[in-house]
Amino acid sequence: MPDESHNPTPTWKDKIQDAREQMRRHRLGRIQELQKEAERTGDTTELDTYEAEHKKRIEERRQAKLAGRDLKKSIKERLPTVGGRRWAENEVAQKVRRGGSVPGVLRRTRTTYNLPLGGMVKLVNDTEVFSENYVVACVLPRGSFGILLDPPTNEWAMVLFGDTAYRIQCKKLRSMEAVE
Repeated sequence: MPDESHNPTPTWKDKIQDAREQMRRHRLGRIQELQKEAERTGDTTELDTYEAEHKKRIEERRQAKLAGRDLKKSIKERLPTVGGRRWAENEVAQKVRRGGSVPGVLRRTRTTYNLPLGGMVKLVNDTEVFSENYVVACVLPRGSFGILLDPPTNEWAMVLFGDTAYRIQCKKLRSMEAVE
């Protein structure tokens, strides 16, 4: 363990590292035992097979790492960089840019709100409301009722509270039809 005085209870990372180190020591100890036995008896078949398995295990792990790196690289090449200047030029990237669905590529879905135009809406949280030019007007309390003036566009909607119209985030609104 790295520093037992600092942290008396080891983390999972420490436990995994310790287990890997124990296995490495065990394998190297086993190789040394087999070398001593081979020197004593002159028979190296068991030592050769164990070393071959050990090298095969190391090579398989190296190949898996290389395959993972190549897979990450191929996925990165397929996708366009968001906000970047350089776009990938292949079929997958073109379909993504056009908004099409491509296997293995998740697209963020656009949120839609089922708020009826002219219907009564209720605030679900204390909410900062904005004037038409997005200046904070005031904070309305939870449970306030209003009338939806404009259909929700993207994330915002115009709602009439009393005699004043405010712009409010749609996620803070619930239709009174849905509440009943």
